[in-house]
Amino acid sequence: MGILNTNVIDLIETVATKIGWRFYRAGDSEISVILASDKAEYHLLVEMRQDVYEALYFSCDVDVEVPHEQYQNGAIAVVKANEHSWLGHFDLISADNHIMYSLTIPFASAFNFDEINTESLLNIVLDECDRFRQYFAMAMNENGAMSDLSINTLFFEALGEA
Repeated sequence: MGILNTNVIDLIETVATKIGWRFYRAGDSEISVILASDKAEYHLLVEMRQDVYEALYFSCDVDVEVPHEQYQNGAIAVVKANEHSWLGHFDLISADNHIMYSLTIPFASAFNFDEINTESLLNIVLDECDRFRQYFAMAMNENGAMSDLSINTLFFEALGEA
């Protein structure tokens, strides 16, 4: 098992400080960051695991709670969101009915962690949370009844279209 040359948790702390995000450093292998955009704030936990194999885990609370009576609709919304997510995936946590976004980078020592790449990773997490938070809120307001056409329209990318 390789050893990271650079502690990515140190880099996350550096990037969070540079951007002005609040954070709590729990140790050499774990940090919690409040990702903030103009739309919302998200609680992100980043953990470097090297016990079984090296992996960097990002787990972010999308700040959408699914009402207990809509749990099945929330689960369907998560499945549909995962069909449109570019990286990572969403989960509906049954313990508290919160929707979480997760991204895992396996074999983390092979990844080129520097300040630019680390900031890009944090922005990917923030962008995915922002992008899908609106969808989850709409799905819950519609009692989970969003049609596939509505979802496809919401995530339609017009780049390169004439």
